[in-house]
Amino acid sequence: LLSSPQVLVAGASRWPPTIMPSSFPPRQVSRSGRLKMCTCAESTDSAGPHARVGHPFVDFASCADGIQTPQAQDALRGACASHGCFHLRLNSESIKCANEVSGQVLVGDLSKNIESLFDVDFLKSAKLDADGGLQGVRYSYYESPKSDLPATRCASYRGRTSESGAAGDAEPKQSWERTRCHLASLTKDQCDVDDSALQLGQRLRKIDEWSDALAAVARLVVYIILEGDPSRLVDTKPRSLGGNCSCAEQSNECCVMDLLRVFRYDTLRDESERSTKPGSSAHSDWGTLTVVWQDNSGGLQTYCHECDKWSDVNSSSLPAAKDDHTVDLFVHVGDFLSLVTRGKYPSPRHRVLCPLAGNGSDNNEKQSRCSLVYFAYPDRGLALADVGRHTLFEKNIGPVRYERYSLLHDQSAEKSSECGNDEPLSSSSRRVYDRIYDIPFDKVIMEKWGQVQRSS
Repeated sequence: LLSSPQVLVAGASRWPPTIMPSSFPPRQVSRSGRLKMCTCAESTDSAGPHARVGHPFVDFASCADGIQTPQAQDALRGACASHGCFHLRLNSESIKCANEVSGQVLVGDLSKNIESLFDVDFLKSAKLDADGGLQGVRYSYYESPKSDLPATRCASYRGRTSESGAAGDAEPKQSWERTRCHLASLTKDQCDVDDSALQLGQRLRKIDEWSDALAAVARLVVYIILEGDPSRLVDTKPRSLGGNCSCAEQSNECCVMDLLRVFRYDTLRDESERSTKPGSSAHSDWGTLTVVWQDNSGGLQTYCHECDKWSDVNSSSLPAAKDDHTVDLFVHVGDFLSLVTRGKYPSPRHRVLCPLAGNGSDNNEKQSRCSLVYFAYPDRGLALADVGRHTLFEKNIGPVRYERYSLLHDQSAEKSSECGNDEPLSSSSRRVYDRIYDIPFDKVIMEKWGQVQRSS
């Protein structure tokens, strides 16, 4: 799967890149034998070579040979081991995706393009309700001037109706959701393409382009973390080279589980309203890896379990970029990757706060927060047991804090009988881990979505 040039890096002539062996320092262990898991963005220890302020920062854009430097690769692995998350800077030529989509689609302020997907008139033309729930949309576009048939896709729009919790609740956000698929296009006899679908595709094709670029970033990061062996932990095939994709015939499931969500969070009046209407409540992500782009409104925060402290993910504190052809992303480990490494790479708990009115620098302040969130998942059919004995992780036998993984929690509005009210979370989480260990992860994810989705 890794023999074709799906991701090229600046200064690199082929994919996969040359992988340098890991040399970052081992994580510290306290006298009690428990790992020191402080992940505060501000280090309380100002001494030593690893002292820093802010979340770890990995700069691939300034590397003369792209990611083929041991320092850059070590910085990435070290950030995953210490925090489970990091800022990642790439330049516009760092990523080359399938069908000639490059990292250029991620460069610049994407807010305008994201806002256009939530424009009131655009939603009306697509017959979508901004205050409704999950709604499906079919759109089409010609991938190139030489294409005989348009590519036809399906995406989902989610209005402000709460996606979890009580049916009457509303959330201060909207989103577009697109499951990444290897299917290049549908033939005319499989799908009727009309003018309205083509009009929608003029804007919605951006979702596919963002998805391709962020998927390439996820492949690159996992390849470096695992030192050359992705072990099916992330989709390694570009969307247009799927070959045997059968999604046209199997409407109930896609060939991969990877998901892009395009978010628009509303501005709230004050802290009081924000405390009752979180943009996204505290959780850890279930999959392999998450890649995030957010605008300068901020809002994303990570949690340090040891210090009981939330820290802002703030790109404004990063070193200035050398030019305008760079993109700053935030990458964090998911529960699946963390569990198969037995906690070597922690899965950070995080949340999103909506922006507050009056925080802008001028009278034309943005009335929203925009972000792209790409969730990379392992291959369908892969279980924790299939990669749990990977040679890279088998010597990592430290304690695993199962209660810190949302994947192992019952996230439904009403607790199931499996996790009794009186049972300690650490015990119930370990029991869930044992139960799902041999179950294909796509089945586990379907169960999780059943927990967090509204029943009506």
